[in-house]
Amino acid sequence: MRKNYDENSIKQLIEKYNIDQLFDNMDLPFYTIQYEKESFYNNPMMQIIYFRLG
Repeated sequence: MRKNYDENSIKQLIEKYNIDQLFDNMDLPFYTIQYEKESFYNNPMMQIIYFRLG
C-alpha cells in the first residue's frame, strides 16, 4: 500500500472523475492510496468512509 499526497496528481483525479460534484466543501485533505495487485483492505470494526475509483 502506498499513499499519495501529491496535490497535482490528486487534482487530476478530481477533475477526471468529477469528485468535486460529490462534496459540498472541497477544502478537505485529499490523498490517494495505491494497493498491491490483488490486495484488499478490510476492517469489519471500522465504518467505511472511503470509496474506490476505477
